Amino acid sequence: MAQKNVLALMANNNSLNEILSSIVGLVENFASGCMSTAYFVEDGKLRLGAAPSFPESFAQAVEGCPIGENQGTCGHAAFTGKRAISTDVTQDIVWGPYRDWILSYGIKAAWSTPVVSEDGKVLATLSMCWKEVRVPTVRDIEVVDCAIYLMRIAVAKKKQEELIVEQRLKLVASSRLAALGEMAANLAHEINNPLAIIQGHANLLQVLTLKPELPPADVKQTADQIENTVTRITGIIKGLKAISKDGEHDAFETVSAKALMEETLVFCQDRFKKNGITLNLIFPEQEITFECRKIQISQALLNLINNSFDAIQNRNEKWVNISVNQDKENCSISITDSGPGIPLEHQNKVMDPFFTTKANCNGTGLGLSITKKILESHRGALNLKSDSPHTQFEILLPLRQT
Repeated sequence: MAQKNVLALMANNNSLNEILSSIVGLVENFASGCMSTAYFVEDGKLRLGAAPSFPESFAQAVEGCPIGENQGTCGHAAFTGKRAISTDVTQDIVWGPYRDWILSYGIKAAWSTPVVSEDGKVLATLSMCWKEVRVPTVRDIEVVDCAIYLMRIAVAKKKQEELIVEQRLKLVASSRLAALGEMAANLAHEINNPLAIIQGHANLLQVLTLKPELPPADVKQTADQIENTVTRITGIIKGLKAISKDGEHDAFETVSAKALMEETLVFCQDRFKKNGITLNLIFPEQEITFECRKIQISQALLNLINNSFDAIQNRNEKWVNISVNQDKENCSISITDSGPGIPLEHQNKVMDPFFTTKANCNGTGLGLSITKKILESHRGALNLKSDSPHTQFEILLPLRQT
C-alpha cells in the first residue's frame, strides 16, 4: 500500500521533494527506530531531498557538502557508486572529518545506498541512520532496495521532465529566431522602399542646388519628405528591437487597439503587398483600448498574421481581414483569411505544441501554442471559429487586467 501511495504521488505530478519525503517515511515505517534521509547529487555536492526526522540544523549542515571517499556514508556512496555501511560510527574511517558532527546527533550506525542511473551516473543517495551500533539485517537491505527502486523512478522522471522543459525552451527560442529571421527579411523590403524615397529626394536636392537661386519652398518640401521617411525607418527599427524582446515580465499598460495593430503590421504589410494579398483593417469609430503586455500581444498577432500569409500566398483568392470590436468586458480581434478553414480532423490539435501542417518542415508547430499561452497569461483566449467558411481565429482580451 505504501508503495502505491508513492507511485500515486508520481502519477499526480507532486514535487520531487514530496515524493522523496514519502519514500523516506516508507523506510522509517518499515524499519522501526530508523531515521532516514534522501539527498540529490548535483555538481559533486549533496543537495537536500528529505530528512524529516532530523532537525533543520542537520539538513543545513549536509546541504552543499562535497562528495568524496571517507566523507561520511552519503558522500562516500555518492562518490564510489557503492553502498557504504558504517556499523559503528566511533570506529569506521568512512566518517573522516564528520565523525564528531554525526555523533552530536546521537547517530551510532548508518548506511547509505546510491541511486544510480542506467548510464552509471549517481543521481541521489538514501540513508538509514540508527542511534545504536547495528549491523544491517536482510530486512533492512530489502527495505532500502525497495526504496531505491522507487527513488530511481522518481528522480529519472524528474530528469526527463527537466529535459523536456529544456528542449521546449530551445524550440521556443528557435521558433522566435525563425520568426525574427523572417521579419528581418521582410524588413529589408520595408526599409528599402523608404531608402529609395530618400535617395530620390536627395538627388532632387542636388538638382535644385544647380539652379542660380534655390527655391525655398521646394527645398523645404524635399527636406520634409526626407525627414518623414527617416522617421518611418527609425520607427521600423525601434519596433523590431522591441518585438525581439521576450516581454513576459513587462508591466501591463493601456494601449490603443488600432495603434497596436498598425505598429505590428509594419513588419509584414510590404510582404503582403508584394505577394498580391489584400490586407483589410476594420475598426469601429470609437477608439478601443485595453490593458496588456504590448510586446507579447504584438508577437501573438504576428504569429496569426504570418500563419495566414503562409496559408494563402499560393491561392488565387488572397485576402486577410482583421477586425476589432469590444463589449463591456472584452476586446475581440478577429483574423480571417481566404483559406478554406482548418480541416475537421485537425481542429482539436491545431493549438497543440509541435503540431504543424506546413510542408517541408517549414513550421515548428509552436506558433499557435505560444500565442495561446500568451493570451491565457493575459486572462484571455484564442478561439478557432469553426463555423466560418474561411480560416478565422479570434483573440479575446479583457479590457482591464485588474
